[in-house]
Amino acid sequence: MIGPTVDVVMCTNRLSPFLGDALRSLREQTYTRWALYLVDDGSSVPDELDGVVGGLPRTTVIHRPHAGPATARNAAIAAGAGELVTFLDDDDVWPATRLEDTVRALASNPDAVGAYGDGIDIDTEGRPFGGWTTPPATRDEILDGSGALPRITTLTLRRRALDSIGPFTDGLYLAEDTELTLRATRHGPLVSTGTTLVAYRRHGTNATNRADWRRLHRAGIHAIALNRSDAASSGDIRAARLLGENRRHYDRAAAAEGPGRELALLRRGALGAALRDARDSMKLSPVGFTRGAAARLTSRGSRVAAAMRDRAGRIVHPALARLRRGERTVIATPRVGLRLGNYLYLWLQAHARSAAGSPTVVLDARGMPEWLGRIPELRTYTITRSELSMRDRRMWDAEFLYQRFGVDFTVDQVEDFVRDVLAPHVMPDGSDRLVVNVRRGDFYAEFFHKHAFDQEGYLAEALRISGGAERILVVSDDPDWCRRNLRDPLSRVTRLVEYAEADPWQNFQAVAGSRRIIGTNSTFTYWAAYTAGVIHADAQIIMPRFHARSSDGRTDAHQLHPRWTVVEGHRDPPDRRVFG
Repeated sequence: MIGPTVDVVMCTNRLSPFLGDALRSLREQTYTRWALYLVDDGSSVPDELDGVVGGLPRTTVIHRPHAGPATARNAAIAAGAGELVTFLDDDDVWPATRLEDTVRALASNPDAVGAYGDGIDIDTEGRPFGGWTTPPATRDEILDGSGALPRITTLTLRRRALDSIGPFTDGLYLAEDTELTLRATRHGPLVSTGTTLVAYRRHGTNATNRADWRRLHRAGIHAIALNRSDAASSGDIRAARLLGENRRHYDRAAAAEGPGRELALLRRGALGAALRDARDSMKLSPVGFTRGAAARLTSRGSRVAAAMRDRAGRIVHPALARLRRGERTVIATPRVGLRLGNYLYLWLQAHARSAAGSPTVVLDARGMPEWLGRIPELRTYTITRSELSMRDRRMWDAEFLYQRFGVDFTVDQVEDFVRDVLAPHVMPDGSDRLVVNVRRGDFYAEFFHKHAFDQEGYLAEALRISGGAERILVVSDDPDWCRRNLRDPLSRVTRLVEYAEADPWQNFQAVAGSRRIIGTNSTFTYWAAYTAGVIHADAQIIMPRFHARSSDGRTDAHQLHPRWTVVEGHRDPPDRRVFG
């Protein structure tokens, strides 16, 4: 099924040094039905902006005199026609699954007017140092302030909702986002994806960092007041009452941050500023200020508390180990960060250990349900958290995730697992067609650049070794990139080149069923190749030597099957441009 189109709204009035990172993260989205509308809000370098954006497909640049973020965003929204509208700042970065997670959440919640998620903070070098969560909340909880208001940097709205609620309100600098999000919440429910949707870059030129907290607070109060007045005039008395409570929550929250601000001022020797801050905070909400001060005093005992927890742990953990003597072992899983290929290595462990007489299961995690539905046999080796017993033994390898061929598992174990679990769901392709698997999602990873390599050079060498083919099928999370960048090496082999749509399950079946594969450095590909090797005794499988490595070295993939043909594929691209 073809998903909705997503209009990505970006506004800038400069040539941000981080713009390339932002655009690259858009380019690497696993969900590809997007179009970018970038508004140049009166920058002094319009030609340079055009040059940076020129390599990005489905992009419209709108040059206009400076009018502020609300007007600029409205211009971008009006220029598009996508069913969904979302927002990317020129200095932020998206995880590769940002759009995919959002589209999936809205598809599962057709009554929702929009979706939102969590975020992490990164510094100017792209290093994460904190973040925030926005837990799911009802309409009433968001309106009265007891639930967190979703941030615009994670928000996606249905266009039909935007058409009903109207555009951003101009003249609300520093609060246009708050006002629109509250308005959208009044219109209908917002749904959480439960995932991280943005890496928010903090630097000295962030508008919210430069503004005085008093100005930020006044802007937020104005946004709440506008919504409250509009709700009352339209007869929505309940929303108006809830927004009145929101004002009190907003005041308390701002005042509660006062003691922290004042301590920072005192450390800089700004006694007068600290006293004025305390006066204004107390005036805003004595209750909020008092709670903030109490929280600060409590935090001073954190070292003592940590030492007490450590001492308790030394007593409790051995006791738990004595309790956890049941027959079943549970392989723990992190809540986020893994996908099918990683999970399959955990399920392989459960299968192999169970076959050897040691019952083992995997604790379910986000991302598993889709594959449990596709491969029902995996349910035998999976339990939910509600099924976890105190007596269950625990097992977890945080470094390698049980992926070392010949160390964590053997050839016989992986082939037994494939025969029992995966192969029954794969249709063999007995033709001589060559399947080329290309992974784009994190080849140019934002934080570590750990996957980037010369794809064109690797592919040319792998094609040479393969001996060529009359027909080639390219399977990728980014088929558009493959069409543009891999046409030359592929056309030297054959003119019969097809490009599969980016569908994870269909892609897995296409690679796993093939007799001839040129793979990439992905656990997804490794598992498809393990399966192909079981289905076809004469399978030809070519892989790059490395899986992930630092920018100044190489790490050989420890998942490589000893029967595969391995090609050096660790060189950096000769041209490290924004989009590779």
